[in-house]
Order: sequence, then structure tokens, then C-alpha cells
Amino acid sequence: MKGSMLLLCTLLFFISCSTIPKLEPLNSEAIPGVINECRTMFPTNGWQFVHSIEATIQGRQKAFLIGITDILPDPGRIHCVMMTIEGLVLFDAVSDEETVIKRGIRPFDSMAFAKGLMNDIRLIFFRPDGECTKMGMFRKGSYVCRYGNDGNTIVDLIANPDRTWEIRQYKNGDLSRSVKAYLNKEAHNGDGYAVPRRLELTAHGVHAYVLVLSLIRAEQVAR
Repeated sequence: MKGSMLLLCTLLFFISCSTIPKLEPLNSEAIPGVINECRTMFPTNGWQFVHSIEATIQGRQKAFLIGITDILPDPGRIHCVMMTIEGLVLFDAVSDEETVIKRGIRPFDSMAFAKGLMNDIRLIFFRPDGECTKMGMFRKGSYVCRYGNDGNTIVDLIANPDRTWEIRQYKNGDLSRSVKAYLNKEAHNGDGYAVPRRLELTAHGVHAYVLVLSLIRAEQVAR
């Protein structure tokens, strides 16, 4: 019986870890280009983004919102406002060392919602913490920069051949969040950041949801 349990636990361990894909080695000549591709996924200066947002919760409930997001990558500050299409502010919060809700109308008034939303914004717009621990590629020809933020979290930055890019966040071996970005034709020269015209964020697991962000306006702002 103990042997069967050990075998089952070992099997479950390898199944959970198999969700993190293996990377194929890179040609050394490709490394500078891959570094640059990963760099352009994130802004280095202050920006304000205005998006129309389609939110789908657990594949059923849908909501349509307008989001205004101000970011300063250094020192890592976020100001986020979410409103109805008619202009009613449902949520207004800032986050740097801590998250402060300035206005929240139910169900957007909880600290758990605010922190979760700020974490999603950081995943999309801020370079992962820590160092890039590995670079490689998938068999379909996508280049990958892999970050190990801590002992439990891995973030893959993926540049695809079709000029889309992706972010995949794994926690404890399982896919937790994924982002797919569809780019504008040109990057903004002042920052080098390729502003996505559309972003699709998916939260995986029990509390699943999908946010589709369509760009209305993007402007660099002073620090």
C-alpha cells in the first residue's frame, strides 16, 4: 500500500511539473535578439493607457468597462480607474508599497479584488522581478526568456514568429496566469516599448476569468 501511494505521489509530482514546457537550446548568435525581444515587452517610462475591457468570469458572466491605467515602472507605481461605459467610476486605487482604494463600488470595493487587479497589471506592464535564469525556444519557433522570481513562481516571456508575444506565469508548477498581446505596427521610439493594440489576460484555476483589453489611447507621461 505504501509503495502504491509513493508511486501515485511521484506520478502526480511529474504531472504537475509537466505544465512548465521544456526549452530547446538557443544558438548563441540569437541571444542578443532574444534579449531585445523580451525587453520591448515592457515600458521603461511612465505611461497612461485607456482600454475598453470585456471581462468574462468563469466562462459565463460578462461585463464591459473602461479602464484607465497610469504606470511608473520605477518605482513601480500604479493608478487604476475602472468605470462603466457611461462614465460611472466603479473603482479607483493606487498601488506602490501598499494598495489604497480611493473609491470602490461593490463588488469592486474589496482589498482582495484590488490586490488581485494590481498584480494582473504588474504582470502585463512590469518586467518580472529577479533575473532571467534561462533563454531558449519552443519547437514552434518562439523565443523564451524564463524568470524564476522565487522558489514557487516562474514567468516565461514568449516572442512568437507572428509578432505576438505572451507571458505565462506558473505557480507551484501549474499555469496561473497567461497574457497574449497583439502589437501595433510600430513601437514608440521614445521608449522602445511596442504598445499592444489588444491584450488578453486569462486567470486559470478555480476562480477563472478572462480580460480582453482593446487599446483606445496610449500616451507617455512625465515621471
